[in-house]
Amino acid sequence: MRSVESGFSELPLWRRIAGILLIVALSGTFFFSGWSKIHSDNAFNSFHWTFLDIGLPGLGFTGILARIMIGFEFFLGFLLISHVYLKSFTYKAVMGLLLIFIAYLAYLLIKE
Repeated sequence: MRSVESGFSELPLWRRIAGILLIVALSGTFFFSGWSKIHSDNAFNSFHWTFLDIGLPGLGFTGILARIMIGFEFFLGFLLISHVYLKSFTYKAVMGLLLIFIAYLAYLLIKE
């Protein structure tokens, strides 16, 4: 009798390939997002000022928060690509960060 939670190796080949491609694409998205924010000074300053625009106090605090968010994006991309703590931490952190970004974009749509 099979257990309810089957292992990854028991999945059909097409599902394993699709899962790997989705994780690589999501990981690449996080890497690209972080890289594009630090690649040019303009992009980082724009990201930094978005925290000031939503009402967070202080240039120093928002600069540190912007750097932490960029580092967290790289960190999540690394965890996804290396399959570390996927079910216990990584998937939940990815969903949380994406929900924060979605809430921020919804706030911008309503405000603007």
